[in-house]
Amino acid sequence: MDKWKNIDKALQFYTEHLQDDLVIEDLLLDLKNANLISENEYRTIDRMRSRQEKNGRICQILKSKKDRADFAMFCQLLCLHSNDSLQNYGWILQDLATKE
Repeated sequence: MDKWKNIDKALQFYTEHLQDDLVIEDLLLDLKNANLISENEYRTIDRMRSRQEKNGRICQILKSKKDRADFAMFCQLLCLHSNDSLQNYGWILQDLATKE
């Protein structure tokens, strides 16, 4: 049975509830280093003014990849971050994505 079967549900939650709050600026370099975003995507997102725009673009990228490993890595980066709120968001997204 596929553990990560509800990624779309988790991404929908990200879109609806986390775009304003998730401190993606603290995670951009990690996302690039983990090859979840390209160098060009990194530069484009980094130049965006609002947190909502940045999170919206990350969410679009994750939706377009449709790769469970990419979403799992995204959650892992959040869960392992030193920022407590990022850790909490990582656990929430992971729980939503893996919930039966």
